[in-house]
Amino acid sequence: MHFAENLRFLRLRRNKSQTDLAAELEITRTTLSGYEKNVQPPFRTLINISEYFNVSLDALIKYKLNVLSEFQVRTIALIER
Repeated sequence: MHFAENLRFLRLRRNKSQTDLAAELEITRTTLSGYEKNVQPPFRTLINISEYFNVSLDALIKYKLNVLSEFQVRTIALIER
């Protein structure tokens, strides 16, 4: 499972601070920080994060997105939606 590292990667890719992303997802910065340290979020939060970054739940959890090319990330998102 690669959720924590993918969340951090996607956040930084959008140049978002933890505070900014947490506000947009309507969670606290502390909660977001926990997710980036392998605390498992509720399923509804996983869906919200997946939708926010436009990646499938499968890709968010299963793949190491930081080693894929931008094209591969987009392809996964399109195929799995």
